[in-house]
Amino acid sequence: MRYSICRAAILTFVAQAALSSVACSDDPKPATSSSTSSSSGGGAGGEAGGGAGGVAGMGGGGAGGSGGAGGSGGAGGGGGAGGSGGAGGSGGMGGGGAGGGGSMASSSLALGWDHSCVAMVPNGNVRCWGANDDGQLGNGNNTNSLAPVDVTSIANAQAAAGGYFHSCVIVDGGAKCWGRNTDGQLGDGSKSNSNVAKDVIGLDMAIAIDGGSSHSCALRSDGTVRCWGSNAYGQLGDGTTVDKSAAVAVMGLIGATSISTGGVHTCAAMLDGTAKCWGRNQYGEVGDGTKTQRTAPTSVSGIVNAKAVAVGLQHSCALLGNGNVVCWGRNDHGQLGNATNVDSSTPVDVIGLDNVKQLVAGVRHNCAVRMDGSVRCWGQNANAQLGDGTLNDKSAPGAVSGLGSIAALGAGTHHTCAVSNDGQVYCWGNGTSGQLGNGMAMTQNVPVMVVGL
Repeated sequence: MRYSICRAAILTFVAQAALSSVACSDDPKPATSSSTSSSSGGGAGGEAGGGAGGVAGMGGGGAGGSGGAGGSGGAGGGGGAGGSGGAGGSGGMGGGGAGGGGSMASSSLALGWDHSCVAMVPNGNVRCWGANDDGQLGNGNNTNSLAPVDVTSIANAQAAAGGYFHSCVIVDGGAKCWGRNTDGQLGDGSKSNSNVAKDVIGLDMAIAIDGGSSHSCALRSDGTVRCWGSNAYGQLGDGTTVDKSAAVAVMGLIGATSISTGGVHTCAAMLDGTAKCWGRNQYGEVGDGTKTQRTAPTSVSGIVNAKAVAVGLQHSCALLGNGNVVCWGRNDHGQLGNATNVDSSTPVDVIGLDNVKQLVAGVRHNCAVRMDGSVRCWGQNANAQLGDGTLNDKSAPGAVSGLGSIAALGAGTHHTCAVSNDGQVYCWGNGTSGQLGNGMAMTQNVPVMVVGL
């Protein structure tokens, strides 16, 4: 799931971020399948296969045109990358990243269920670590790694996105994806997993990308959006509930500036300041005041100045132009940040949080970078994903322990990572598959440094 300003045909704030998913039991990991299999052991789906919780945002990044990143206003999805000026943000499930000037601090993070990736600046190489049963590390095998490994045959990546069990990057206006493909989420026209990168069919002019549970979406420079993969709840936004293994246009969506994919819903911020969502709406995560499933974009109630969106498992958030944040949907772990545990089908204010430049969302937690480089997180903390040294949920934002000044964030299902302004990468939360990148397979309740980058 960076905060960066993308310039292409339009000036955009790119956000991506977190994912959402179906109602899962408390996050049982879906069955995995081999790198050549097309079986559907868990897919996007949820109820039938154990449902993946996720970071939806896990993904996403935006690529900046020629200018790179977003200064003080930039909020963004999962990892914006600057064209010639450097890449922004942290892709991962969460959103937003800061554009930079060609340093590691400008790199794009992409986090999934139990893996992590970073698109390196300035060389555009991609490195991943953690679980690899579905080939989500992209290095040609299916062996887990406790430290970063190179993704095969990727250069000049402008942004990275992490889905639950797949990963994607933007390269020269197109996209490449690898990992699990049981629902067509790699976009290569098949449903076979791949441990090497595959070209997404039917996509060009891409400037931002995000991966959800079992679907992926990309923002194009003309303000349109294309999606592919699982569509059981209409999360592709094409007016149907039919899966697509190649990119298709989101119905009637023009003027998008930010995208974020969840488990089974998707949201976009629009050039006119509104926000639109589509897909499953079990807890009000579409934000239209109902719990009616939507197969095409519908307006989120009451938002008029959205700059970026970040989507979680069954909740959604928006970064507003004034630096404040609102959220809506499920709130069982305090992920709406309003000091309650009451669900809301319309946006509510996140309390005690202002001057935000980047917002990311995990399965049931969110984190934000403020203009001063400090980080605040809230929501579920059973896996230490809030990084405050405890395992206690927080229904309002709290500080992460021991972090210096941060440029960008990424959020996975149950872990979080950050790029510091001095170019170091830190992760915290669930680390049992090596997704924290510190050489150990164990959970950490405070940030630890990723080794080998």
